[in-house]
Amino acid sequence: MHKKIIVGVLGLPIRKNENGETEFLLTQRFAPTRPDAHLHWQCAGGALEFGENPEETLVREFKEELDVIPQILYHQPVVTSYTWKTHPEHPVHLILIIYPVSIGNQKITITDPDEETSAWDWYTFESIKTLKLLSGTMEAVQKTNELIIKGLLKF
Repeated sequence: MHKKIIVGVLGLPIRKNENGETEFLLTQRFAPTRPDAHLHWQCAGGALEFGENPEETLVREFKEELDVIPQILYHQPVVTSYTWKTHPEHPVHLILIIYPVSIGNQKITITDPDEETSAWDWYTFESIKTLKLLSGTMEAVQKTNELIIKGLLKF
């Protein structure tokens, strides 16, 4: 059995909407050959490449996928880990490093070269609970929301 470990570096953009509610930006995964991921919502980002530090990966992935530059708001990321059984003989162990970020008023344009992003949108904490999410996404949103409630994350 072939086993693989991937370190993913993701960002969770945060803003206040016109009503003063906290919103989180999620992207929708486009993967028609993978029903467990297709059209599920996730944090934007991607795999750490050899020689990169996590912050470099975050900036590169946001530029590649959404044509924006993220600013890290809290330098202690949410870290989560799980096994993704993409194929019985080839499980993938994912370690996700997820930073709360700001993208300010930058204009988002889907520029994903791998065409894995089909949409993006801003969601409140409550509305995220109704979405089909990829593994690790709700945990990142919950932990980030806790930091906001505790006053540890300012934006």
